[in-house]
Amino acid sequence: MIFFSKLKITLKNQVGFTLLETMIALCITGVVAVSVVTTLYQLQSISNTHFARVMSVKQVENAVFYLNRDVQQAQLVQTGVGGNWLTLTWTSWDSTQHQITYSFANIVNNIGDLVRSDGTTTGTIAKNINTSSSVTNASYDSGTHILALQLTSTVKAGSKQATETRKLSVIPRPGS
Repeated sequence: MIFFSKLKITLKNQVGFTLLETMIALCITGVVAVSVVTTLYQLQSISNTHFARVMSVKQVENAVFYLNRDVQQAQLVQTGVGGNWLTLTWTSWDSTQHQITYSFANIVNNIGDLVRSDGTTTGTIAKNINTSSSVTNASYDSGTHILALQLTSTVKAGSKQATETRKLSVIPRPGS
């Protein structure tokens, strides 16, 4: 009997976790871990959406900048000539002839780079431009002398995709 009473006292003084307490702690840790992982996934998704949107806006605005500047100088505007999307020609004050062409390169699934060439230098001014003529187009009305442009950029980031479209109407300078 004395043996059992000493055993009882020893068992009461032992400190530790029961199986139930350990399982509850694991469940709480699991819930916290799942919520942290879900939050991180949502933050990554938001970041990809934002990145795609910013990049598509940047690409379209860069293209619009160059196109607007070149078209305002042009005296002759041609669309779809010689495989080029747009050809602009003008004579400067010192009788120098200028010809700027815009075309598409590196086209994959109707998405490509808008390339500007002035005869001596060629450079990509915008990437991820939709090359489908129903989405990105240029038309020149010789009666009103207005060049109407529509550019669409589609950028993918992760599983997210953003599309930005800009329309531009520019009047080239009068011919000489």
